[in-house]
Amino acid sequence: HAFVLSLFAPRSYSCAMLAALFGAPFKGAKCKTNLRLAMGRIKLLKGKRALSLSRLRVEIALLLRDSSSSVNAGEQARIRVEGVLREEDTLAAYEVLEIFCELLAVRMPLIEQQKECPVDLREAVASVLYAAPRLTELAELKVVATLFSHKYGRDFARAAMDPSSALECGCNPRIVRFLGVEPPRPDVKLAK
Repeated sequence: HAFVLSLFAPRSYSCAMLAALFGAPFKGAKCKTNLRLAMGRIKLLKGKRALSLSRLRVEIALLLRDSSSSVNAGEQARIRVEGVLREEDTLAAYEVLEIFCELLAVRMPLIEQQKECPVDLREAVASVLYAAPRLTELAELKVVATLFSHKYGRDFARAAMDPSSALECGCNPRIVRFLGVEPPRPDVKLAK
């Protein structure tokens, strides 16, 4: 393969450049390995986030207790509530992504066989593509997203990563909401 390409390419082109030009083949084993590694990392991060969440709740309770003596304590508590809501949303996103990673790892033989994205896996693939750039602590998800981008095309990947078109690509609406950048509504903050 590389020999044939070298016959037709000028010497200044490397095989890596030509592979990038013509598209690298999808590596199912690499994808499955990274999905399994992502699942392990998600489990670790869920534990860390849960611990952080309980600490934030204690801090908020202390601030609310001291709010009668300090004017800033009540405002600080409201700000910290946003952090709690963000942590809860991230934890919920981890739960959904863990399920999708498991599904994709189990169905990897089907993904390898078919050129187009199977309809029943479209939601999982689009959700992983959407979450990868937003959850930078999951480096394995970024690798999986790159592999799916090569497999299903950059246009599909870009559309799935874009918040305005992610739902049309089949991304899970809860993932879009959990990983969104909009601040929580005041009534939601007060309910906490």
